[in-house]
Amino acid sequence: MLFCPRCANLLLIKSVGGSMMFTCSTCSYVYHVSDTMKNIQVGTKKIVSEVESEKETGEVTESGCCPECRHNVVRFYTKQIRSADEPETIFYTCTKCFHKWRE
Repeated sequence: MLFCPRCANLLLIKSVGGSMMFTCSTCSYVYHVSDTMKNIQVGTKKIVSEVESEKETGEVTESGCCPECRHNVVRFYTKQIRSADEPETIFYTCTKCFHKWRE
């Protein structure tokens, strides 16, 4: 992509009489394209590590009840799996049968 040096708008490519040129639709700047092609890379790619938003609290609660074995001690953690304005999802694991479910 090329930008106009006069007004900073994006230059559009046009073919006029068999030759290629970049033109500015705002200020009528024209840049004639030569036969030589160049590949210019600006900047470098960065490897971005994925942010892990899962917070495994490992807290034991007496108020939970496993739907499989009816054991009342469960471990839980929360995870944001929807958009930021939605509440976090709570994942439970039974400490007896290791059944997993979520709310």
